[in-house]
Amino acid sequence: FSTQESAIAPLWDEVVGRSVKLLKSELGEDHALFVRLREMGLIRERPLVVETLKAIANGKISLANAGKSRPLDLTEQVEARIVTA
Repeated sequence: FSTQESAIAPLWDEVVGRSVKLLKSELGEDHALFVRLREMGLIRERPLVVETLKAIANGKISLANAGKSRPLDLTEQVEARIVTA
């Protein structure tokens, strides 16, 4: 597991086996798991935008071929831009 995955694993363990309906009614969106998932998404948003624009500028993504070509996985580049405390 990565550091991020290790930090979130105990939170996942708390909700294993519960239905979405139960999670919504009992835990709500303020549960630590959902808060942490939103935080993780937010810290990746800006690096994803930057890496996407770089890929467009470098010709790795063509807007003319949108929907016709294979998707480009920028996970590695995005993760490399994230500064961990």
